[in-house]
Amino acid sequence: MTGPLILFLSAPPLDASAFHVAACCASPLPTAVEAAGRTFESNLNDVHEEPATDIKPTDGKPKSVQPKKKEESKKKIKSKKLSEAELEQDHYKVLELKSLEWLASEEQIKVAYKRMVVEKHPDKKGGGDDTEFKAVQKAYEVLSDPQKRIAYDSSLPFDDDIPSSSVPPEKFYDAFGPVFHMNARWCSQPAHMVPQLGDASTPYSKVEKFYDFWFHFKSWRDFSSADTHNTEDAECREEKRWMERENERERSKLRKQENTRISTLVDRAYKLDPRVKQKKEEDEMKRQKQRLEEAQQKKKENKAKLLEEKQAQLAKERKEKEEAAAAKAEVKRQKELLKKTKEGIKKALQPALSETYTRLLRTDSIYFATLDWLITKGPQPVLETLLAELQESADLETSIAKFNQTVVDLEAANHFDRYGNPLKKVVKTEKTSDKHKDVWSENELTDLTKAIAKFPGGTFNRWEVISSFIGTKTADQVLRQTKEMTGQLNEGVAPGKPDALKQGDAKSTQIESAGVTLEDVWSKTQQTQLEEAIKRYKDYRNQDKWDQIAAAVTDKSKKQCMDRYKYLASLFKKR
Repeated sequence: MTGPLILFLSAPPLDASAFHVAACCASPLPTAVEAAGRTFESNLNDVHEEPATDIKPTDGKPKSVQPKKKEESKKKIKSKKLSEAELEQDHYKVLELKSLEWLASEEQIKVAYKRMVVEKHPDKKGGGDDTEFKAVQKAYEVLSDPQKRIAYDSSLPFDDDIPSSSVPPEKFYDAFGPVFHMNARWCSQPAHMVPQLGDASTPYSKVEKFYDFWFHFKSWRDFSSADTHNTEDAECREEKRWMERENERERSKLRKQENTRISTLVDRAYKLDPRVKQKKEEDEMKRQKQRLEEAQQKKKENKAKLLEEKQAQLAKERKEKEEAAAAKAEVKRQKELLKKTKEGIKKALQPALSETYTRLLRTDSIYFATLDWLITKGPQPVLETLLAELQESADLETSIAKFNQTVVDLEAANHFDRYGNPLKKVVKTEKTSDKHKDVWSENELTDLTKAIAKFPGGTFNRWEVISSFIGTKTADQVLRQTKEMTGQLNEGVAPGKPDALKQGDAKSTQIESAGVTLEDVWSKTQQTQLEEAIKRYKDYRNQDKWDQIAAAVTDKSKKQCMDRYKYLASLFKKR
């Protein structure tokens, strides 16, 4: 029998170390073939897998950045809803991939399909039943389409149970390891890139990468097989859209449940993992050790600080004692020196002493009481200077003259003589030139009187304002003239009083005719008395209220107080 030789490849095992080559119409001979192509690349990725980059957790859970892969992500592929006929058949069994199922790669499915097509072709059976051949075609149609395969893989039986939270530590790996391996089928990355739970000997860096992967795990599991409405049964477009919305609502609910299930599994495993517990205990011991060391260091520093402060305090006290002793010794030395100085002065002036009483400073003798006053009241530097001068004096007269001058200087410095009487000050007077005299004309005095009444005490910059009102006098001149007028008013008609202020004078009559009288002038004291009286009798309701206020203001009547109050009130309203 001659014809083309048809070769087919058996499905390679997971390790892809070798597979069989067989020829049609001949018994398959096992032949070791070295992995090449995609199988070689897959093995190479398994051996040289890029490590994940560690990120320190902020919430107690490990985080890392996984390296990017070129494989297409399943979660980006939308599924297609399968018909009941497509769901009823076990496609992996038809292609003899039951041992792999969801782990089968696209290449393995393609190889299995080519092999099964040859085996199940009707021509190989003499034109018999083609049911098995159609089943192979249907299986490849579903598994070769990524969208349909997602829907089909999601419809396969799956155990959604997760271990309880009471798993003992010694059974942790046996309880959770298979569950994580089984749930890895919903990962969007290839199976060889999914980290395993490991065991007690697994380095903690890999443990962190494992939990980081599962804490960010996103399931691509499809729930279209659980739809309650078949859109093909819809009678119109609106009903079909309603069915799609209802199906999508149900799918969304199931997806949330799936995410919750995966999250619960990872949280529970992380909480029960003996390696995580041990790491936390070690970290806590390190923190406690660090806190203890810091406390001991702080205690040591405080002890050293207290010792240093104590030594500084002792040194300060010792220095103060030494300074006090030195000061005491200096005082004692000064006292002895003063004593010697007084004795030296008495000894030097002893020949000139006289008991005859006199209040004068004589040139031939010294009254003993004057010497005692000088020795008692004179400061030590003065006495030391006097003793030095007496020792340098050639004769007794010179010594007496030095003594008398010292007495005069001491009296002048104390402003009292040796008998306790104040010294009379000699005041030197100079004749004031005419250009410095304040000469006030009649108009200026009239303007001053008006201004004093118009700008009472309490006015801001009162004297500058009055000076501006007059226009020809400075603020100092206005203040001096006002004080002079106030003093003359208090003393009556005094000598030197300006003619414009004398009673019965024509100029006084002229001022009064201008509407301003001397009674309109309010001193600062009277203004203060008025303000305090108004505050004190603010709530006073009797008819003699202003009588009480006027009684509290010096030299002002009831009418003057009322007029003053009205005037101030009008000024306040103008503001």
